[in-house]
Amino acid sequence: MAPGGVSAYHASLLARCGAGWAADNMWLQGVAIVLPHVQRTWRVSDAWVGSLTSSLFAGMMLGAIAWGACADRYGRLFSYHRTLVVAAMGGSLLSLAPTWGTACVLSGLLGIGIGGSMPIDGTLFIESLPPQHHHWLTALSVFFSLGSVVSALAALVLLVSVGASWRIFLLVLAGLTTVAAASRLGRFRTLESPAFLMACGCEADAELVLQAMAPEGSTPEDAHMLMDENPDEMGALFAPGQARTTMVLWVLWTLQSLAFTLFNAFYPLYLERKGGHTTPRPEAAVLRDVLAYAVSSVPGSLVGAALVRSAYGRYALPLTLTATGLALLLFLCAARAWHVVLAGMAVSLSATTAYAVLYGQTPHAFPARVRGTGCAIASAASRAAGIVAPLLAGVLLPRGLQGPIGVSALVWGICAILALCLN
Repeated sequence: MAPGGVSAYHASLLARCGAGWAADNMWLQGVAIVLPHVQRTWRVSDAWVGSLTSSLFAGMMLGAIAWGACADRYGRLFSYHRTLVVAAMGGSLLSLAPTWGTACVLSGLLGIGIGGSMPIDGTLFIESLPPQHHHWLTALSVFFSLGSVVSALAALVLLVSVGASWRIFLLVLAGLTTVAAASRLGRFRTLESPAFLMACGCEADAELVLQAMAPEGSTPEDAHMLMDENPDEMGALFAPGQARTTMVLWVLWTLQSLAFTLFNAFYPLYLERKGGHTTPRPEAAVLRDVLAYAVSSVPGSLVGAALVRSAYGRYALPLTLTATGLALLLFLCAARAWHVVLAGMAVSLSATTAYAVLYGQTPHAFPARVRGTGCAIASAASRAAGIVAPLLAGVLLPRGLQGPIGVSALVWGICAILALCLN
């Protein structure tokens, strides 16, 4: 019989974990889309409008830490089955918020739910794959990109075609998140991570899980191949030869999130004001441009997956980070409407490619016993930067678009230099 490979179970798990990644970006894009609406609803100034996004990222930071710790203590499935349920509850309540302050608090609750989705789903998925198929992890970034497409399409239909309020839009996103959460409890049973079971000393259980995952007619993977040479809890993240990689990755996640959020979270607002218009652009035109921005991110995920496996994989991250900084400068200099749209699409394509590469490198840069925590801290650090970015943009926006977009381009350049330090 052939050695272990991927099976229908792995394809099913890819779809279910992918739905979690899609929900993450769907909500990030959704909150960005409704930002101008809620600003007008409660007459919030530019200096404070970023508080809604900051609250979302604050919740995501707390969620990433909490869900990651639970995943390493109680198993990956403990967090996997709960993150999207909390997100759906938070999104539903956010759509009913009576005041600006309440909306910020409920945005934080939403963030706690989706904050654990990416690190936990990614960890569970890569630990369920045979080692020779770990490159499948980059496929999750395709789902991440599709999440923003779903959000943009829903906005075009509900906010423009139907004329619904932003509250209905958020309620629909909450409904989609509920469907994603329910799919995890449906026909296909999700199995615990065999790497987690081995790390906990449950060798017999790990062998049974690997047998259940293996395709028909093949032998399951050897569970002992999943063991770490140094399984000592948090110390494994800072062991000799590992500490530099750990710190560089965490700093990269932080700065890349700061740079990306400075642009992405305010993209619809930038489109409304780009070009010096005395009145805001029509919402339909803005949302069409947002949809183009979202769609252009999808091939970025595929390009990132190809780059990771290519002979130039070592240079993929610094090159794509540099390309994103240059694309932002093009967006800043663009004057005509179609130049603005193309530059925005270039930013989306290059940034998504960079993230796809980073997503593919991060999980198996950490030992299995603390992989959930390592990935969760990286995610939490990125969310912490996401708290700061909207507040920083709020300070810079009254002085013009050059401030936040220029700072974003600069930070992308710093990330490119830092990426060269990765082993």
